[in-house]
Amino acid sequence: MTDHKVNIKKATASKMYADYKGNRYYFCCGGCPAQFKANPAKYSKNAHVKTPKKG
Repeated sequence: MTDHKVNIKKATASKMYADYKGNRYYFCCGGCPAQFKANPAKYSKNAHVKTPKKG
């Protein structure tokens, strides 16, 4: 996974996110959600911004 800015509205609409330990992680490309879900502990520690899960 690379470091890109993510449009949260677009990511939400296209289901480009994953929830992990009460936080929602957004992604800019299609391969990243599956990669994150395969090993969330590895990738969540490198996340720049953790957004509380809504809803």
